[in-house]
Amino acid sequence: MSMKDYLAKVAAEKEHENLLDTATAAFRRAIGEPGILDRFDADFGGLPPVAAHEIPRAA
Repeated sequence: MSMKDYLAKVAAEKEHENLLDTATAAFRRAIGEPGILDRFDADFGGLPPVAAHEIPRAA
């Protein structure tokens, strides 16, 4: 991989990380608003139950 390609890849990964950080912050602000989670549950029936095989367990 050339240095130019490597630096382009690193820059793209950093930009992606920054976008995820921005989205995460916006999501945290949204769910922090009073009543948002209750309204979500009322409109969409809440989150689906976690299947037993999806529950993380210690090794």
